[in-house]
Amino acid sequence: MHVERAALPLHIVATDVLSGNEIVISSGPVVDAVLARAAIPGVFSPVRIDGANQAQRRLFEERIRVDDLNFECTGCGNCCHDLRLALTVTEAIDWLQRGGQMELLCEAIPWPVEPEPGNAQAEYKRARSTPAMSGTLPVRISIILAAAFTGACPNLHADMRCGIYEQRPLVCRIYPAEINPFVALVPENKGCPSEAWQKTPLQRQGVLVDETTYHLVQQSRRANQLEAPLRTQICLELGLNSAALANEGFLIHAPESDALLAALQRIQAAPASQDTTTEWVFVSNRTETVETLLSVGATGHLVAPTPADTFRYHGFFPSSPS
Repeated sequence: MHVERAALPLHIVATDVLSGNEIVISSGPVVDAVLARAAIPGVFSPVRIDGANQAQRRLFEERIRVDDLNFECTGCGNCCHDLRLALTVTEAIDWLQRGGQMELLCEAIPWPVEPEPGNAQAEYKRARSTPAMSGTLPVRISIILAAAFTGACPNLHADMRCGIYEQRPLVCRIYPAEINPFVALVPENKGCPSEAWQKTPLQRQGVLVDETTYHLVQQSRRANQLEAPLRTQICLELGLNSAALANEGFLIHAPESDALLAALQRIQAAPASQDTTTEWVFVSNRTETVETLLSVGATGHLVAPTPADTFRYHGFFPSSPS
């Protein structure tokens, strides 16, 4: 069947993403037109649609070039400044014992029902969080153990060499690759100079091909999943039970280093069974968020305008007018 012979007038729109222009297909085989409409570079190959084929082919080749990335560290030290590094429990203990500072970044995900099977993002979040309650609302708690520093990393020497290179955290070994499979690696978002992206193959068509980096990413993901209950236990051990709404911000707790180190060591030595009875409290800088959470049975409140709170709120959106 051909497009121009359809019982009703039919026009199928594809896109030349290279130019950003729409391509309106009004003639030719319907199958080819539909395949062109559904083409996704790197997933479904482009098809020949007269002159449109060249545009889609150029797009396909351009996408391949973008997703083919090389990387070799130049030792510039740009990635070692003003960071919060996500650490494993063992790495957090080591960091504190070296005199570093740690923070706990807490967020809560409303989880009233289990998502449908096959929801990959929900499965990823579920595996790296723990179940809890906020009022009558089921939630999942996600916590990051973060090494925090302003300026240069405390382990970075004046010559830009790492003082703990052989013992550096997983996240440092993996950089600039992304650990989250739903986050694309974009060189422009990294601090590395252009010459770092010229030599050793890192990924091809969006897939990591550097074997060492690949295995480190898998190791990091396993640790993140296995230690999710421990991270929640650490918070409860320290009396911390407040969190930001996921995707709206983080609630940042900065407990005293000795107390955090002691809690980490106790929990690493003797992990307790998962406690789902502690009630978690949402904190937000947006009135509409708090009102919505309260309306579905959660417990929550606005960020206090006074320094009485023992945490800092890092929001992704402007605060509601006072």
